[in-house]
Amino acid sequence: MDLETKKIIDLHKIDQQIIEIHDSKGALPSIIEKQENKVDDLKSILKNGEKELKTINKSIDDFSSQTSDLSSKIEKYNSQIYSVKNNKEYEALLKEIDFLKSENANAESELSIFKAQREEKESTINDAKETLEDLNSKLEENLKELEVISSSTEKEEKQLSKNKEKILKDMIDEKFVESYLEGTQTFKLAVLSRDACSNCYSSLPPQFILNVKKGDKLYPCPSCGVNLYWEE
Repeated sequence: MDLETKKIIDLHKIDQQIIEIHDSKGALPSIIEKQENKVDDLKSILKNGEKELKTINKSIDDFSSQTSDLSSKIEKYNSQIYSVKNNKEYEALLKEIDFLKSENANAESELSIFKAQREEKESTINDAKETLEDLNSKLEENLKELEVISSSTEKEEKQLSKNKEKILKDMIDEKFVESYLEGTQTFKLAVLSRDACSNCYSSLPPQFILNVKKGDKLYPCPSCGVNLYWEE
């Protein structure tokens, strides 16, 4: 068999073995990636939520202080009503009390709104914390499972990568190597089996079979176009 052709075949076999190793991990890598992204999103929600809650609590404190001060002033002015000396002072005092009551009503309304916001924000934060705790637990389980699988295949995968690197380094066809490493070179191989293509199972002409068995180069299947090679 032509040496360069053999290198391409060996490269194909290594790639197939690496794919099998990756397949053995199933959907775990993808699941873990999605879970990690979700964890980041939840952490961001919690961080922003805590910041917003702090602002809401500050507003609650401000309006609580405001309503307390206004209530004290209203009580103070109410106690002065019976000590005024004339109608003018009496009317002015009533006007000020009405104004303070209106201001207090507005402050209490704002206070109620912020308290409702706090309750809603605390609920959102608690839900996010529960979801994050549950997700972290599942993520930890998946990471452990993936670690077990990876540890059993790590040595083999490293050796395959080394073998692959050596083949590419020894190849004469620099254009093929360059395009392969860039990911622009795609090639699919299939073994000649029982005088048929093992990819599409089409029977092949006798002369074509002889050409493939010579191994001087790769021959594309007349039916599916996949490059065929022969293994004794």
